[in-house]
Amino acid sequence: MDCRDAYEMVALGNPKQLGSSLMSGLLEMQHRPWEIQFSFIKRKGNVPADLMARLAWHGSPEYRRYMEPPPTVLEAV
Repeated sequence: MDCRDAYEMVALGNPKQLGSSLMSGLLEMQHRPWEIQFSFIKRKGNVPADLMARLAWHGSPEYRRYMEPPPTVLEAV
């Protein structure tokens, strides 16, 4: 399933098929007593966030705070 398919299923109410437990979980969250919003971000526009996530996942286990984006992330912006 493509990310756009998932977005359309949960945010736009365009059900196609519910073959994944992730999709079932997302749809279940919509019925809880909280406000939830979904937005579709194209893969190319999400590169800086992916790079920051990789730094956190593969980096040092200690907390880091960046005052400026690291060079690898800055190059992607």
